[in-house]
Amino acid sequence: MDAQATAPPATDAASYLDLGITLALNNWPSLTLAVQSNWGGPTSDDKRAWLCGAISEMLTDRPETDAEDVEDVLIQVMNDEFDVVIDDESAGNVAVQIMEFKEQTDAGQFSAIREMWET
Repeated sequence: MDAQATAPPATDAASYLDLGITLALNNWPSLTLAVQSNWGGPTSDDKRAWLCGAISEMLTDRPETDAEDVEDVLIQVMNDEFDVVIDDESAGNVAVQIMEFKEQTDAGQFSAIREMWET
């Protein structure tokens, strides 16, 4: 796992959201396989870390972002950076999970992310 995935538990809403995004992306089998197989080249792990930050930034900078927007970014990045076509529902499922984490952290609820971190 990368350094982000092994960071200590977060303490504020933005940090919890970043942690949730990182956990969601690190638990996405399609992205994990792409990174482990170096389909994005020798910097595959860095690309995953960059994607975590890009999703976080998108949610911060564009409050109107929804799960469909996140899914579009996930599909595009997988295609552009890892040469992988996502044709199952997995990108949508990850996007929904990320948006659920955003709603929870906006409401000050961090238990789901804490549980995922502990697992």
